[in-house]
Amino acid sequence: MKLNSLFAFSITLLCFTPEFAEAQWVKTSMTEPVSSFAVIDSNLIVGTPSGGVFRSIDRGSSWTSIGIGLKKTPVAALVVSGKNLFAGTCGRGVFRSTNDGASWVAVNSGLTNDSVSALAVSGTKLFAGTYAGGVFLSTNNGATWSAVNTGLNKNVIALVVSGANLFAGAFWRGVFLSTNNGTGWTAVNTGLTHPFVRAFAAIGANVFAGTDCEGVFLSTNNGTNWTEVNTGLPKGYINALMVCDSNLFVGSSNGVFLSSNLGASWIAVNSGLTSTEVRALAASGQNLFAGTHYGVWGRPLSEMIDSQNKLSH
Repeated sequence: MKLNSLFAFSITLLCFTPEFAEAQWVKTSMTEPVSSFAVIDSNLIVGTPSGGVFRSIDRGSSWTSIGIGLKKTPVAALVVSGKNLFAGTCGRGVFRSTNDGASWVAVNSGLTNDSVSALAVSGTKLFAGTYAGGVFLSTNNGATWSAVNTGLNKNVIALVVSGANLFAGAFWRGVFLSTNNGTGWTAVNTGLTHPFVRAFAAIGANVFAGTDCEGVFLSTNNGTNWTEVNTGLPKGYINALMVCDSNLFVGSSNGVFLSSNLGASWIAVNSGLTSTEVRALAASGQNLFAGTHYGVWGRPLSEMIDSQNKLSH
């Protein structure tokens, strides 16, 4: 398997002032490939597959390479838990920062697989999905980890928390569900016609799974059944799914797409986006960031969603 396919693409809410006033996507000064986003204390953090992290303190206008202890390390996933920022890496496990990403320490006690492709938070519980090692749970900010893999295929590349449920996307094995914080897992793949799930999102009881080649699938019953929801959406790689209010955005190999009706229909929102291999998404109430192989782009959400929360060009 290629290295890039290990990366999970973090979906994170952030806030910034409207820097991007044009009615299209605008390139920022960040030119490194992007695999994940996070925001903490108004700082925007980007993880890169080429190694290390970058930070913007001016909401995307400028970027600085940071991350003492984490440089030259491929960062697959980022997640915030309280005042802690966690990075999942390919080859060095999980790292924690308590100073907005300026410096990092490894927190891997009990983590027996160092290829971390996904991170998820549920209250005080932190989950790490690994490639070939399954899922690990920490209840003490990463100080110690325990494997929670009964019934689970261990090649995990995506995680999402939906209420009391935890979903895992496994490499070529579809979706697994845990209702007890990972203690036990059940495969939930009825109707899911492609077993490579790259990304998840949840809107209430609606759980969306983004696949490798067959677009997006929706479950309204905790994964018992899945339905394809791809009208208007090309069936490329679905790298990222992101929820903004009741709107759902897709970052794919064909660019960014928007649905305001739970995936029933989609519209492309790619004006000005010249790099359409979108690997990560992040949003605030006013703006959207897209992380691509060639850096970060920004666009106001108001240009994509009208006042009635319907689809717009």
